Amino acid sequence: MKQRVGFYLTWFLIQLFRFIPFAVLYVLSDGLAVFLYRILKYREKVVLGNLKIAFPNKDEVALRQIARQAYRNLTDVTLESIKSCTMSIPDLRRRMHIENPELLAETLDAGKIAIVAGSHYNNWEYACVILNQQMPGPTFTAYKPMSNSYTDAYYNARRSRDGMIMTEMNQVYALMRKHRDTPHIWFLAADQSPSSRKSAQWAQFFGRTTAFLPGVDVLARRFDAPVFYFYIQRTRRGYYTMRFKTMCAHPAQTEPGAITQLFAKTAENQILGDPGNWLWSHKRWKIN
Repeated sequence: MKQRVGFYLTWFLIQLFRFIPFAVLYVLSDGLAVFLYRILKYREKVVLGNLKIAFPNKDEVALRQIARQAYRNLTDVTLESIKSCTMSIPDLRRRMHIENPELLAETLDAGKIAIVAGSHYNNWEYACVILNQQMPGPTFTAYKPMSNSYTDAYYNARRSRDGMIMTEMNQVYALMRKHRDTPHIWFLAADQSPSSRKSAQWAQFFGRTTAFLPGVDVLARRFDAPVFYFYIQRTRRGYYTMRFKTMCAHPAQTEPGAITQLFAKTAENQILGDPGNWLWSHKRWKIN
């Protein structure tokens, strides 16, 4: 009963966003960012702690400037993602331009699986919704289930309405193995911290040996699936461009952990380009 009530409240909130124009949405986002940063101090210690690790030579003023940008990015992406549940696919495609999907076609034409990995940088949720029909083959993505099963089912139904195949994180290997002979694409965000040291791979990230999720490296080598990195750039507020870059063309020839090292360096370079657009509120260095 409690889960049903929680779901209906969430559903009602989502439906309200249907009627909020984007001009008003960003006024709300600005206000929410100030509230989270200055009043609630939501994860302030986590955000500033992460920034001090990443930028040890920056002073407090510079770090707080990045933090303010990060909170606005967080609220923009959150509110945009809520509104995306009631937006049409054509409207979403107008706001998320996929630049070079043909880069993946050669891999699929060769009968292989392609892994497209990236970071929680700018609005990855828009891409999740509209990616499948613009790719040269079927597209899968992994997700972590929500605690409310009704909300989880509804939200994933909205995310997959253009054909994206939603897969729980612990089912990725089994599904990839099942479809190993069918060319397809996996879209994975791989920049967050693993749940334990036991499952981690380690790479240099902002000058510190950092734990990473092992999935991209392990799966790519196991299935010899070429790995691409996805970049999402905010062209103006509410509008994004996604492009792909080959990161590892022959995974089966690499040593364990080498792809994780490449991913960490690529992600770091992207974040350095505009640090305020990354998800600094995640406890990135909780495993030492």
